[in-house]
Amino acid sequence: MYILLELYILFSILFFFFFSISYCYSLKLKLPNLDNNLFALSFIIFLNSLYLCLNNTFTDLSLFNNLLLKDGSTNVICLFIITINLFVIVLTRYYNKTLFIPSFEFQLLILFITFNSLFLISVNNLFLFFLLLEVLSISLFILSAINRRSRYSIESSLKYFVLGSFSSILMLLGISLVYISTSLMFLDDLSILFTSLNYSVLFSTGINLALIFISIGFFFKLYSAPFHFWVSDIYQGSATSSVFLFATSSSFIFFYLFIKLFFTTFYPFFSFFNYYFIIFSLLSMFFGCIGGLIQNRIKKILAYSSITSIGYLILVLFSCSTTSIESAFLFIISYIITLIGIFTILCSILLKNKSFLNFSVQLTNISTSNRLMSFSLASFLFSMGGIPPFFGFIAKFELIGSLLTSKLFYLFFIFLLISTISFLYYLRILKWIYTKNHNTSVLFEEFNYTTSLVISFILLGITLSSIFNSSLFLFSKLISICLLTS
Repeated sequence: MYILLELYILFSILFFFFFSISYCYSLKLKLPNLDNNLFALSFIIFLNSLYLCLNNTFTDLSLFNNLLLKDGSTNVICLFIITINLFVIVLTRYYNKTLFIPSFEFQLLILFITFNSLFLISVNNLFLFFLLLEVLSISLFILSAINRRSRYSIESSLKYFVLGSFSSILMLLGISLVYISTSLMFLDDLSILFTSLNYSVLFSTGINLALIFISIGFFFKLYSAPFHFWVSDIYQGSATSSVFLFATSSSFIFFYLFIKLFFTTFYPFFSFFNYYFIIFSLLSMFFGCIGGLIQNRIKKILAYSSITSIGYLILVLFSCSTTSIESAFLFIISYIITLIGIFTILCSILLKNKSFLNFSVQLTNISTSNRLMSFSLASFLFSMGGIPPFFGFIAKFELIGSLLTSKLFYLFFIFLLISTISFLYYLRILKWIYTKNHNTSVLFEEFNYTTSLVISFILLGITLSSIFNSSLFLFSKLISICLLTS
């Protein structure tokens, strides 16, 4: 059964909900602590989902009157999304428990976001695409306000809601213009129509204006400049466990949908939006690089790092070749794996005043209190900066190779310059890691199991770097080929 995975997650969410409500609010049971039981239940749900996804067929299939199309790319993306969300559930448990974030609401939202994402990546209708995207956005709004004890979390949720709604309005306007111009809503029908039209007919319709509105909506959700000014506030105000999901799973979904729309369905309009996209790419790299240099808060630095990374990806997609799309997927997958390690360490480090990391200066003395932890964090930062021999270097090297293959030498020099400058704010964090100051708070010497897990992951990744990058390369190649040939 081809939708067994989606049905399993749906019924699992319903069971998870009724199980939690029945026991958490039972007067007879006197409100028992279900944190361990809920964690075990959600962990089993994700493991079974991975098993079903691995045993799913890669055969192309049309479901629900062609509303959903399942192919090789959607199955691979499902596997990746479920794996990321499983990491989020496991690696943020200690942080949520310390910060008194309700386990039931957080895990239920993660399960619901996973269920919605599996349908969203298979969507074949623009109207259904917009509805599922809004459902995903609403879940992210709630997740940004999950820390009810902090007023900054509520403020960031309101900002996310207002600006996210504005981007959704622009996207809906663009989808409406597509329907008015073509009377079609299915992506495969639109692709066939645009391929069959000649050049003059293409640029005499209102599709060009629709592409502008849809792309602006995507740039809001991808944190691309000049629509990036709200991102640092969202990252800083939200709980680190929520930002973990924003920076990994949701960012990957939005990027995949961006590629699916503009480089498959609307590919005949590439000569129209390629120079339009290059402006946003250069602005993202510039503002992300400059903004990160003037920040001293760790989550804001990571926010500007994501803005710069989106600029890299859009810059490479300028050539619109199979190689560029493969290198873009390789880069974002490597970037997400690096972020998993960084956020795991951020969620694990607890200061003596029982607060979590906020400023870079709070990393002082980490090298003396736990050398293995400081080495792991430094390795991840070197990987994000693209320093060899870490796997982030190979991802950036592939981006550079795609630019040189397309003979975009001026873009190559811009990429190299921005990448070199942006490494400076990672270097600032490294400076604080290996600074010793006996007057500042040091870390607790006792660390939880997530710290041990990420250290083991780092050491294994460094030891088997060549094999690890080869598998990443094959994984990104499989996604791009399945997506472009579907």
